Amino acid sequence: MNKKLKYLIYGLGRSGQSALKLALKMDYICWVVNKGKVSSWQRPWFGDHLYSEDQAIEENIFSQVDVIVISPGIDLRQEYLQKAFRTGVVIMSEIEFAYQHLGELDAPIVGITGTNGKTTTTSMLGELIKLSGKSAFVGGNIGIPFCDYILANTKVDFIILELSSFQLEAVDKFHVNVALILNIFQNHGERYNDIFSYAQAKLNIVNNMDSEDFLIYLDDVCKTIALPKDLNCNKISFCTNSVTNSSLITDLDMKKFKLVGMHNILNLYCCLQVAKILDIKQCFYQEIVDTFYGVEFRLQFVPFTGKYQIYNDAKSTNWSATLSALNAFKGSDKRISVIIGGQFRGHGDSIKEYVEEFKDYHIYLIGETTDLLAKELDGVVSYQKAYTIEKVKQFADKNSDFEILLFSPAFPSFDQFENYVARGTAFTSLFIAGS
Repeated sequence: MNKKLKYLIYGLGRSGQSALKLALKMDYICWVVNKGKVSSWQRPWFGDHLYSEDQAIEENIFSQVDVIVISPGIDLRQEYLQKAFRTGVVIMSEIEFAYQHLGELDAPIVGITGTNGKTTTTSMLGELIKLSGKSAFVGGNIGIPFCDYILANTKVDFIILELSSFQLEAVDKFHVNVALILNIFQNHGERYNDIFSYAQAKLNIVNNMDSEDFLIYLDDVCKTIALPKDLNCNKISFCTNSVTNSSLITDLDMKKFKLVGMHNILNLYCCLQVAKILDIKQCFYQEIVDTFYGVEFRLQFVPFTGKYQIYNDAKSTNWSATLSALNAFKGSDKRISVIIGGQFRGHGDSIKEYVEEFKDYHIYLIGETTDLLAKELDGVVSYQKAYTIEKVKQFADKNSDFEILLFSPAFPSFDQFENYVARGTAFTSLFIAGS
């Protein structure tokens, strides 16, 4: 690429900072735009061309560069970005930016997307590859930017990327050798007007795939959006019945599997299906079943010494994730209370469609959605307004007539916490401290 091109790094979260480091390493001319006053950033290595978001919009900075590398939280529909695009500015995600700079670090890429289960499946696959003695970079939406791989300059056997719809919105040349679409449910109503536009962003994962590549997907995905007619790759679809009858599962001692719920069996199946394609020896499959304990804040068991059990599913930011958590306990005769609520999203906030699923539970409501959900549950489902997790614990300790307390919010965390990790950490700390 021409080093005289101007690159604008938009957003200074973790992926934005990683992209900026790579751009500076490549000796590109770098401009940086971020929210808040430049004086508040406190990062002297960011360079000289620094702009607040408001300043960049006012001065039409976005149309004065050649390439814009956007962070996942940046909405491409913004008029100033659309204007820049119309004038010929190239807009790409950090994923695309890293991909275009792989060079000699190139390795087979596995891309994992879907509404739920991405992090669990990505982490499980990464651990399985390491158990087999192979090396892998595990990153993307899981928290480690793809650009970090380029910066580390250490070649691996496989690149495993968790990919969100936001990251897949702005890809062009990005090519995965194995694509996995776990599922697609309504999500991110603040960004997408309907499930179809959301699904279309996810489907960008298959762009540039060819006859040597593999696509693994839940067959229900095709009920939401059709795969491209000219998609020329090896396709493997799955459903619940096909998974439970698959030798990839039936040949294993599943009594040793630590994760609860059918959705995690589906995640395991997908992990093993990818491993088979990557030629990971089957002797390691039982070992991952025996040793993988799951991912923090995804139906994580909390060692609380009180009179009830606790599961921390703070990663849940949509109804599908919470319903999957409830399904994990189906068949149990234990009484369950569920904590739900958080930041308003817009489209998809209402619980009305799912009320029947909650009738057998007592609900604690938290966050800014508390009053809305209370109105919709009133007279139908047992609930209590708590507003905060601290208040939930007070209520639970005084009045608990349940055996399991499930924290599966179904909403984003940003009304009360920096992110879902902070939310999950605060929840676990609150109960462990009180045990």
